[in-house]
Amino acid sequence: MTTVSAKFNPELESLRGAAAFAVLMTHCIAVFSIDEKAAFWSLAWSDHTATTLALHVTSAVFNAGGAVVLFFILSGYVLTLSVNRIRSLNVAAYATKRLFRLLPPMWLSILFFAGVVSEPPTGDDGYSAWFRAVFQPTTGLDVARNFVMVAFKANPVTWTMYVEVLGSALVLLSVLAHDRTGAWAGCVLLVVYGALLFTLYPSTTFSYLACFQAGAMLALNPLPRSGAVPALACGLLIITSERLIPITGPSSVIANTAGGALIIYAVINGAARSMLRTRPLRFIGKISYSLYLFHLPVIYLAALWVSSLDLEQTASLLLVPALAIPVSILLAAIAYKLIERPAIRAGRALASRMSGPSR
Repeated sequence: MTTVSAKFNPELESLRGAAAFAVLMTHCIAVFSIDEKAAFWSLAWSDHTATTLALHVTSAVFNAGGAVVLFFILSGYVLTLSVNRIRSLNVAAYATKRLFRLLPPMWLSILFFAGVVSEPPTGDDGYSAWFRAVFQPTTGLDVARNFVMVAFKANPVTWTMYVEVLGSALVLLSVLAHDRTGAWAGCVLLVVYGALLFTLYPSTTFSYLACFQAGAMLALNPLPRSGAVPALACGLLIITSERLIPITGPSSVIANTAGGALIIYAVINGAARSMLRTRPLRFIGKISYSLYLFHLPVIYLAALWVSSLDLEQTASLLLVPALAIPVSILLAAIAYKLIERPAIRAGRALASRMSGPSR
């Protein structure tokens, strides 16, 4: 196989943390109807008030959709590096390690969400359209279906775990195709996945395959180490513009994939290194998976409490993130230590036994 360095990159872990924080922040500011607008993010420019416009710009800067696409590209990149350095890959061991990484924390987050979200928002409580859609009581069947990733009502963010499982398998095909036929095979796969995206969108199964392929191509075809800062600026501009213009449908996935790929290219070539190596970002990066999985129930509880205080609009808007962000980070740190890290270790140990002695 092609020789590509698989050395751990702390900046990429911090970048994943920044993406998880972006999702958390976007969800925190989307809790309430603002100026009697139940979905400020979908308003035409002429319909905005000063407050909804400020929130719309904030949500564009953080862009949860772009952050999720960045997760997928990062996974494609990191998994490809890992697979590509192994001479004789044991597919069962690879799958075991990956499933132990993804599933135990996801299962616990589903139980947590189902236990916390006990009642739907009422009709006159001032919550947004997003809040009403996401926070619905679940049944035992909802939990069971979410556990096996055929439905996602018991923790709506876990749809991305289904995509991650698909992407984990896709990486094997990408590496094999590159190894046997060269770099052009990656371009062919990218075109095929792009065609599936435009044909079958918004299919969860087919809409994000191109993201993983973009990450795989970055890993298998290292580009010249130049222009990192301009690439970072362009990537951030594209992802922000995707929400401001806005770009919708399959074109939004393409735009976010292009922006995310530019950001990752920039980071692996040294852009924003000093910022991404700061302790807070390193810490958020380490717990980013748990932060992503567990933040919704925290936002739900914070919103219920803030709503009960009957504060004026601005105070409510500020208080939800002020409460939800630190509590989500604390909960994620606990989940990382007690669930996520032990599951990773167990998966590695089992995969090592399945692979046999190192060669």
